Amino acid sequence: MLKELLKYLGIIFMIIGVAILGYYIFNNLINNGLLILAGALMVGGVAVHVIMTRILE
Repeated sequence: MLKELLKYLGIIFMIIGVAILGYYIFNNLINNGLLILAGALMVGGVAVHVIMTRILE
């Protein structure tokens, strides 16, 4: 079960990044910090997903 969770850890990061981006858009915020955080989580999530998938296979 732990291996499956680690395999999908990157996707969880991407979903969190999309949720932060949605929060930013729907609340009409001016702060760019949330945009940077959401972008970093989405890009990092892709990287983590690819790396974990290669390691765990």
